[in-house]
Amino acid sequence: RLSAGSSMERAGLLAPFPPRARATARVCMVSSFATELLEIRSREPSPSLHVLVVPGNPGIVGFYKDFVEALYENLGGQASVTAIGHISHGQKDYEHGRLFSLHEQIEHKIDFLEQELLHTEQSIIVVGHSIGAYIGLEICKRFQKKGKNFFRALSIFDIEQECYEAISNWICCKVISP
Repeated sequence: RLSAGSSMERAGLLAPFPPRARATARVCMVSSFATELLEIRSREPSPSLHVLVVPGNPGIVGFYKDFVEALYENLGGQASVTAIGHISHGQKDYEHGRLFSLHEQIEHKIDFLEQELLHTEQSIIVVGHSIGAYIGLEICKRFQKKGKNFFRALSIFDIEQECYEAISNWICCKVISP
């Protein structure tokens, strides 16, 4: 075991690792519903990219903390990353047990994008896991139907095993803000 003042460290052979950026949790109102978010803001003052992570079921963003942080690091801190929870699927029962349909969950994510992200010049990538992948595809379809001129690219890939063994087949939908 090496001490803080070891000869290897003094010789510059051991460089300390920079601290890993930590995702922070917050609750915001979207469509008049309390919504749990997990996010890391870009190190850039005006980032050109924002990644929105839509979870699978049960839609609890805390499960995606390691993924959000790893994604942020892999993007070099140049993009903001946000995971959005499903309505009434959070750590606290803000909606007093009310159940929401899949359609309502999709509309909720669209409202979040319109409220929080579409007014910026950032490109937006929607990443979905399981039912979140379906929600991501529906988001793309809905924006096309609204006459928005968005570019859409789909890609299926596997997440590294050490990140999440249980998560695979994520679908990305790239949405470029006008």
